[in-house]
This record gives sequence, structure tokens and C-alpha cells, in this order.
Amino acid sequence: MFSSLKNYLYRHLFSIAPESLRQIYFRTKVLVPKKVLTQKFSEAIEFLKHNGPINDYLEFGVFRGDSLICMYQALKQHKINHSRLFGFDSFEGLPEIKDKYDKKLPWQKGEFVSALATTRGNLNRAHVNWNRVFLIKGYFNNTLNKNLIDKHNLKSASIIMIDCDLYSSAREALDFCASMINDRTIIFFDDWAAGGEKLAFNKMLKANPDLIAQEFGSYVHSEQKNPYTAKIFLVTRKKRKN
Repeated sequence: MFSSLKNYLYRHLFSIAPESLRQIYFRTKVLVPKKVLTQKFSEAIEFLKHNGPINDYLEFGVFRGDSLICMYQALKQHKINHSRLFGFDSFEGLPEIKDKYDKKLPWQKGEFVSALATTRGNLNRAHVNWNRVFLIKGYFNNTLNKNLIDKHNLKSASIIMIDCDLYSSAREALDFCASMINDRTIIFFDDWAAGGEKLAFNKMLKANPDLIAQEFGSYVHSEQKNPYTAKIFLVTRKKRKN
């Protein structure tokens, strides 16, 4: 009962707090194990690069840009300077919680907010090449469409990061990516332990029976008060019979 009351009070206070105060709060939180994640990205690149060029990196849920910077640095370690990196985020925090599954999760609209200017500043300090890095602002249901695919000529994703917490957002992201999974793609699920991303992945695989997934590793968010495990999968597409 005390826990439920605590969660209710937190949600209420968070909902009435101004956006500037919410941004200050999240600016102090460490959400990405940078050293570990960079190593995991490097392992994924090492595996993929022996089977052809490393194509686009797509990240859903950019927040302050930490994961995107980790990927950029991993590519740099492998001397790969042609791959493009796309970061998709509302930069206004989580969307309104409508899905019945998402309502069971401990988050609410506006959490994990980082203004676009703040994220761009972090990426500038990491000296990213803006000719290769693209930040797409907006809620997924408004931005993930054919116009975006055509505008950026999106055809093949080598590595995908799903870090959008909610089932509904993860499902939108995965449905958008499905056609870009060619021979093999490695997908990171940063919030796998919460359940929403796992459910979305299972439904995406069911809707695309020609895709085969196998575990490719994991990493632990040991920097959190309550550590949790993120999952990584290698996804391949069945060869079409002639």
C-alpha cells in the first residue's frame, strides 16, 4: 500500500512540474552504462563487418544522446566513417500513455525528457559529424512513415537500438524497421526487463515469419539503484526459395 501511494504521489508531482524542472531532474540521472554499451556495439560491428558493409544505425529513444555517442565511438574504433546514424525521439518525453499494457508500466507522459537543443549540444561535445548523424524530432506515429524512408533513402539497418520503454512505441519502431532487416541485423533492447519491448518484439516476429531471432548477448545496467538486464538479438531473414 505504501509503495502504491508513493508511486501515485510521484506521478502526480511529476505531472504538475514544469518541463524545465523535469529536464533538470533527468539531466542528473545516469541511464546508460557507456563503457559497457560501447563495447557491445563494437562486438556487434566486429561480427557484422565480415559479412558486408555496416549500413545505417537506427536508434529509437535518444534522450540525451548517450547511446548514440557510444555507437558513434564504436564505429570510429573500427575506422568506419561511412555509416549513418539516425536518432528518433519526441524530445518532449514519453507520449501519452494509452495502451492498456503500457498503463501497467511505472512511467507516464513527459518522462525522460531532453530538449533537442540539449541533445544536440551533447553530440557537439562528442564531435560527431553532422553529415552522418540525423536527429528526427516527433512522436513515432507522426514521423515513422514512407516519406521519411524516401527522404533519407533508408534501405538497410545493420544495428537498431530500441530504447523507448513503452510497448506501443517499441511496436511502432519495430514495424517501421522490419523492411530494413536484410540478411542480418543486430537489435539492442535497452529496457527489455520492463516487458514492453519484449512483447513488441515477439509480436513483430509473429507478423514477419521470415525473420529469425537468436540471442546475441546482454548487458547489465549496474549503474541503476535496481540493476536490470538489457538484451541483444541477431535477426536474420530466411532465404527466399526460387
